[in-house]
Amino acid sequence: VESVEYVRQPAPVYPPESRRRREHGTVLLRVLVDPEGHAARIQVERSSGFERLDVAARQAVEKALFRPHEVNGVRGKARGFRRLIVHDSALCLSPQSHDD
Repeated sequence: VESVEYVRQPAPVYPPESRRRREHGTVLLRVLVDPEGHAARIQVERSSGFERLDVAARQAVEKALFRPHEVNGVRGKARGFRRLIVHDSALCLSPQSHDD
């Protein structure tokens, strides 16, 4: 499965140092979701260009709860992408999971 959706979206925290430095960008994360809906593995697929923002995005997604993948009532692992956009001193979740 290449699509995952949130049950509980994370509350991303914009790093104070990144705010001071006016760092912004988009982080694309590849997320492996376990059968309970937790992120089992998170990889930065495309960096924002700023390590602090990439780390903040990963930390936010670690706290998310995803809808587990089910086939015939049996839960399994799912893999998908989540895009986090960082700009103007806000860390936001994109409404789309991946659009490339």
